Amino acid sequence: MMVIPREVKNRSKVNSWSKSVRKLQNSLILDSIQKQVLVGTLLGDACLAPNVYGKNFRLELSQSAKQKAYLDWKAKIFHNWCLSQPHFNKKTKSWRIKTLSHPELTTYHSIFYRDGKKVIPKSINQIFCSTLGLAVWFMDDGTKGPRYGYTLNSQNFSQTDNEILVKLLQSSFGIKQVSLHRDKKYQRIYIGGRSRLKFENLIRPHIIPTMLYKLHS
Repeated sequence: MMVIPREVKNRSKVNSWSKSVRKLQNSLILDSIQKQVLVGTLLGDACLAPNVYGKNFRLELSQSAKQKAYLDWKAKIFHNWCLSQPHFNKKTKSWRIKTLSHPELTTYHSIFYRDGKKVIPKSINQIFCSTLGLAVWFMDDGTKGPRYGYTLNSQNFSQTDNEILVKLLQSSFGIKQVSLHRDKKYQRIYIGGRSRLKFENLIRPHIIPTMLYKLHS
């Protein structure tokens, strides 16, 4: 991780840092692990935000203070894409980090966003089929559900998008007992107790220690 000072008063140093940043951006390519984590967290808490010029997008990650270890884990995975360490936002009382903006992230934005809102592409099964990505989605948005099942808090997606995700869990991961349960106004994905062990066996190898409390066993 190349740390850029917040204030660089000397103009020659500013130009030097700018060249270094551009050189770093040109060298960046998402590796396999980064792609899996990226897609998993886009299904969950993460967002892709435009840079100041609105040309390319960057990945923005945030977690509550008690989940800083989880943010640190993500920051380590994307370490070569970040110019600074996670910082604490006093207003939101959360830890945050963002990557450099980059054309490759802009491509993911075109896949996962429509009119500024996050959506599920119909081709999701082609880019989301790893147990690591599934575990990241669960660590972001998963909770223990009733009857020893699990809930994925997918209520920010439309019903159509949720139906795509249900089919994905069934076809790509072999999770048979999965359905949509209405929660007041919205629907969430529920993985039933009969598929609990199957689901746990898929994600457990990737769950970081501070997130094990989310599992039933």
